[in-house]
Amino acid sequence: MGWKAAAGLLLLAACGGGPTGGSEPAPVVTMEPPAVTGAPSLPPTSVAPTPEGLIPVCDDIAWFTGPEELYLDHPVYVGNEMPINEVISYASTMEGFVEAWIDRVHNGWVNVGFTDVDLAAAQAELDDVFGGLGVVAVDLPHSHAELEEIRVRVQGVLPEGMDASNTHLLHGRVEVWISVLDPGRIRALAEAVGDEPVCVVGVPPEEAVLPGPQADAGDGWSYLGAFDDTVGALSVIGDVAGYIDLWASFDAGNPPPVNFETSVVLALEIGYSGSCRVTRLDGVEFSESAVRLEINTVTDDLMCTSDYNARTYLVALDRDRLPAPPFTIGSIDLPSGGQVIDDLREPGSTPTELEPAPTPEPVVGLPTIVETGFPTTALLDLSCGIEWVGELNR
Repeated sequence: MGWKAAAGLLLLAACGGGPTGGSEPAPVVTMEPPAVTGAPSLPPTSVAPTPEGLIPVCDDIAWFTGPEELYLDHPVYVGNEMPINEVISYASTMEGFVEAWIDRVHNGWVNVGFTDVDLAAAQAELDDVFGGLGVVAVDLPHSHAELEEIRVRVQGVLPEGMDASNTHLLHGRVEVWISVLDPGRIRALAEAVGDEPVCVVGVPPEEAVLPGPQADAGDGWSYLGAFDDTVGALSVIGDVAGYIDLWASFDAGNPPPVNFETSVVLALEIGYSGSCRVTRLDGVEFSESAVRLEINTVTDDLMCTSDYNARTYLVALDRDRLPAPPFTIGSIDLPSGGQVIDDLREPGSTPTELEPAPTPEPVVGLPTIVETGFPTTALLDLSCGIEWVGELNR
């Protein structure tokens, strides 16, 4: 077999330990690759998820794995260089094969799931073919077809507003969307499904956007209206004439009064989904360099379509809450709306044209995964010095 872990160079930047300048080359440390031994053919006894409570949250359930004794310290796979495709190709010819997956907890080894087989014999066969490459046989409680049958049964008894569209082989359960992870909703689901293997997916109560009316005002702002029309993304109005012209474009009768000595009017266009049409302005965030509107989609749906529909929110902002120029203005989820270069804190002042928001400063750091064959750019802070530590993964 010709599979092997990827080779790479590990850069280490550490304050106090690395060079800070001068012509001295950084020390080079050679790291010998560790010896790789084959996984022992112990009788696997898969570790099943053991969630607390009657119906667990899907994200809290560990995936099935084999016994810990089978997982060795080497090989270590960093990216996707493990022989996953070769394992799937071979294992698909084995009796009871269900699925194979990468186990990131166990150094990127490949788990191979089976149902209703002699797992020790399956492990022995995998060792014969993939010995030393990190492949472990795992017992799964359900096949694809079995879990789909369960899903159909569960879907038929769900309370209104819940959905069982997904299954997850690797924790052996049907995933039920219940919108908000409220204890009452979870109890209602438990009464409906009995002992079926399910878990719940939803939004934590503290993060949920619950149905409710649009607030008229908040700290430093007041709501003027929302219209399914466009203003070209963003507009800031500082006088009565501009406000009347803007409002007339919406054909909405008389505008609410605004005192432009103490306020400016912001018109911000957002995009909403055609399947999740209800949005709500829930707050305005003022900082030293930005003003951000928090506009949320209010829905119980599991998914919203990604079609763009224009909606413009009009908001009066207190001048004394605005930052000193220049500052950016936009929505919290899309912060780079535009840049204001005028001091709008002055009573009665009107803004000139908005400038494009500046490009955010690049973030210092390495990507989560650096994989052989895929060049990656990373921004490093050289102030602490850099040492070449040596090869990673042989």
